[in-house]
Amino acid sequence: SSLALTDEYLGHVVDERYQQVLDRDPDAAGRTFWVSKLRSGLTEVGLVASLVGSGEFLTKAGGDTPGFVDRAYQVLLDRAPDPAGRQSWIDAVESGTPRHTVGATLYQSSESRRHRVRSLYLQFLHRSPDAGGLAYWMGVIRTRGDVSLAISLGSSNEYANRTL
Repeated sequence: SSLALTDEYLGHVVDERYQQVLDRDPDAAGRTFWVSKLRSGLTEVGLVASLVGSGEFLTKAGGDTPGFVDRAYQVLLDRAPDPAGRQSWIDAVESGTPRHTVGATLYQSSESRRHRVRSLYLQFLHRSPDAGGLAYWMGVIRTRGDVSLAISLGSSNEYANRTL
């Protein structure tokens, strides 16, 4: 299905990631910019990493590394970091790991991918994936991105039968 490649769908992706990461809607120019970047090959991981790595995200996190790590966990994994993970990321950022790398790594974690596969199944098929489908798509979105799953679900017979 070309549904997932439309400006409307890509705009929805941009809107969702802005709300998730920056807790606001994108301005019109920003939305157009990111839709264009996604259309020309930027992955959703790249979008999320850019937003998490932004100065705006750091400011919203209190302007320091511990606040940044706490906020990154909250917006990307919907939980507080465990103490060891928190300290590990603080140390990494303070010794030069770019903030966008933290965002990409957390977004690509199995915990995040599991949540995203479940969310897309609910969005398109109004059900949870079976265990095999969950495991398969967690692997696929790691390398091909969430849009590949959206395309597959949106072009499935199950989706077509739901929309008749």
